[in-house]
Amino acid sequence: MSYVPQFTNISSIEALTGETIDNTTDPSAEQVLEWIEIVEEEMISRGFYQESLIGVIMDVPEGKAGRRTYTVNDMPPIVADASVYGGGRVIPLPHTPFISVANVQRNIQGYQSVESWESLTEGPGTGSHFLIMRKQYKAGLRGVALYFYSESPHTGFQRMKLDYIWGLDLPFNILREYAGARVSVMLLYSKYMRKEPIFNIDIAGLKSQLNKFTDVHLYILDRIETIEKEWLPQEIGIVRVP
Repeated sequence: MSYVPQFTNISSIEALTGETIDNTTDPSAEQVLEWIEIVEEEMISRGFYQESLIGVIMDVPEGKAGRRTYTVNDMPPIVADASVYGGGRVIPLPHTPFISVANVQRNIQGYQSVESWESLTEGPGTGSHFLIMRKQYKAGLRGVALYFYSESPHTGFQRMKLDYIWGLDLPFNILREYAGARVSVMLLYSKYMRKEPIFNIDIAGLKSQLNKFTDVHLYILDRIETIEKEWLPQEIGIVRVP
């Protein structure tokens, strides 16, 4: 089954580059569709969009030194120790930033016993256990950690389980333009400079070859660079989910 693009499409690539793309061209429509799939999957893996993670069982690390500024729900920003704040505990999630969490549970049994998962409730409120700690990104407030003020999961291997939606979830027009620009550079480079497209784009390296590029090439490269600079944090902190 052919890949169904999420952010861009072949018609958009044609409009941006001024090139015709069909089954008779080189590269062909099938090849360009493969590049769209590669670029869009990379964007999701880097947190440009959003991804639902279900039943993630995660380790709870030891507290780390350092102080960070967060926004807890809708309250004013606070400065929190990386492990403890006001008698509570801050636990970052494996993928950040995140949009929402659900079904947060802690394992209340030791390693010599069968797992027993106890549900924890987002606060504030009577009987609640944690708040979402957020940072401000250009796309809006996004979660970076959970602040437990009651019944915190213990430190150790696979002590917490939850569902959550992670990613910056950038505006669709930004996702569409970025995906289209990335694939367009691959198309133009493959067509006019060499047969192998560039997957990991080195903007500075490409711009150093100015005499080999058209104004279209340079405009597209500028847009890629601008979007990454304006919309992406320097570090998103992606790790593999256990």
